[in-house]
Amino acid sequence: MKNIINFLSITCVLFSFTSCIKKTKKENSASQIPLIGERIKENTTVRDTINGNISFLLKDSTLVSCTPLRNGYYQIGIVINISIKEYNDNINILKKGKKIIIDGKEAGEVLQDTKVSISSDEDQAWAEMIGYVDAKHIYAETIIENAFIDYTTTLANERELKEMQSFITNFNLDKDDRFSPFVTYANYENWIDDPSPMYRLQLVFKDNHLLGVVHSRPISLSNTTTHQLARNFQATFYNNTKKEDIDEFIKKFNEFVSTAD
Repeated sequence: MKNIINFLSITCVLFSFTSCIKKTKKENSASQIPLIGERIKENTTVRDTINGNISFLLKDSTLVSCTPLRNGYYQIGIVINISIKEYNDNINILKKGKKIIIDGKEAGEVLQDTKVSISSDEDQAWAEMIGYVDAKHIYAETIIENAFIDYTTTLANERELKEMQSFITNFNLDKDDRFSPFVTYANYENWIDDPSPMYRLQLVFKDNHLLGVVHSRPISLSNTTTHQLARNFQATFYNNTKKEDIDEFIKKFNEFVSTAD
């Protein structure tokens, strides 16, 4: 559903997001700096495999794409700027000492010659870098499932769209009204496992009220019931959600994802 170039277009990284995390949950979201997704914690070395050789360094707060946690490590990916000349020269190895540039800003450095995949369009060229980091090197509060649990624990039964707007803005969730009468706000899975990723976390609203959440990764919420959906998705609905709403959304969702790429 989402092309990798979309990730490149939003990787405006290396700014401080600490103040954003500390904002109160009902504060005006316009004053916040979006987290968007997982961020590197402190300057961190990235390895070629789990417990493998060090490949490159990423600076604190760099935005990355993450696969699910496996054996205490995240596989992470970044999309970096390269020149059209480098693309035309068909480079597929970045040399030790090369600065890593994301959206025009220095985000790290290549520490050992590292193999990459390269692409381009008419205006720009980029390379995909993939590696592994220990879980402790990702800010836990930038993992959307963690953030959603933390955010919603203070909402009690409010769960109105206006109460969720700060969260939606903070993680740059896309609005989708194709499930009418439901409206959803979602982000997408990592592009490492799938270059056209589907939903990762999808908030489900009806009449501006949060009914539940569709998720591709485990999530645990109080006073909810989880339902298995098509294509290994799950939907967790709050227990005060009407059964007919749950059944209608599940039907619409399953029909939609069954025909999606």
